[in-house]
Amino acid sequence: MITLAYMAYAAAQLALLVLAARLFSRNPHWIMVPFLINVFGLSYDNLIIGLGHLIGPGPTLLALNYPRYAIHALTTSLFGVLGLHLARQAGVGWAQGRGVTIAFWVITLPTLARAIYIDLITLRMEPVLSMGTLRYANASAGGPPISEIVSIVLLIICGIGIAVHTRWPWLLLGSLVMFTMASIAPTIGIVANFGEIALVAGIVITAHRFLLPGSASEQRYALGNA
Repeated sequence: MITLAYMAYAAAQLALLVLAARLFSRNPHWIMVPFLINVFGLSYDNLIIGLGHLIGPGPTLLALNYPRYAIHALTTSLFGVLGLHLARQAGVGWAQGRGVTIAFWVITLPTLARAIYIDLITLRMEPVLSMGTLRYANASAGGPPISEIVSIVLLIICGIGIAVHTRWPWLLLGSLVMFTMASIAPTIGIVANFGEIALVAGIVITAHRFLLPGSASEQRYALGNA
């Protein structure tokens, strides 16, 4: 059952990746690139966790687990900047300022550096058995997942701005579900993966609302210049 759940999660993330890729083809902003890579990584993450017990411990499974951490380290911290871009396109007033952009980057860059240090530079993999799954995890990681927490908090802030300004709640709801599921993860790890689906879905739905040609943001721009 656990294997089937992870396979279903992998398929869901893959479907969201296809939707996000189609969006990117119509509005190729650079911030979508790390997002697409991250969603691919989330699908891959679920696939490898689901198949781990079938592959068995050893160098093959170890090698297959390294990309999980590399993709996570290089892309997750940029979610907050993506949230700011969505808030801008949604017409949220405070998101337009240069000072806010600087503040988001000042917050993001140290968390990105920390993630790279923990999940790439000092990465030390050990096999972990959990709820019938087998994977290799970073034994060097300790304490709360700072980069994830910071990214989700920034997304929640942007989600609140979008919800208040446009009554579009999906980025906020997806971020809140992820935050809630992540808090349960130490007890029931698989729920965090469900939270990731909710988060990615919230981002993709919001991006389709405000980034596509003919979207609400472009309609407001046209009206303002009529």
